[in-house]
Amino acid sequence: MQAVYPTAIHVLDRFHLVQFFTDAQQRRRRYLGEAKKHHKEAIANHEILY
Repeated sequence: MQAVYPTAIHVLDRFHLVQFFTDAQQRRRRYLGEAKKHHKEAIANHEILY
């Protein structure tokens, strides 16, 4: 990009910042939900050792 437009600058707007962080938060929630589900399955199957 810089080779084509050497004087270009990055511009951040509120909409895209909120969209970025909302998407990141949703991905994290999905990840934690899956981890919780697998943890419950491991407990139910007695796979966790104390």
